[in-house]
Amino acid sequence: MIEFVGFFRRFVRLVTTHNFAMLRELVFASEYANGWHIPPDL
Repeated sequence: MIEFVGFFRRFVRLVTTHNFAMLRELVFASEYANGWHIPPDL
């Protein structure tokens, strides 16, 4: 049971970080499309 909890927490952390990165890219893309500001160099 402890191993399952550790795997579940790792999975949740992976999903949340991936979603946050995707959301940030989406915001940058929408702002760039609207011409609000110059996107940062990647």
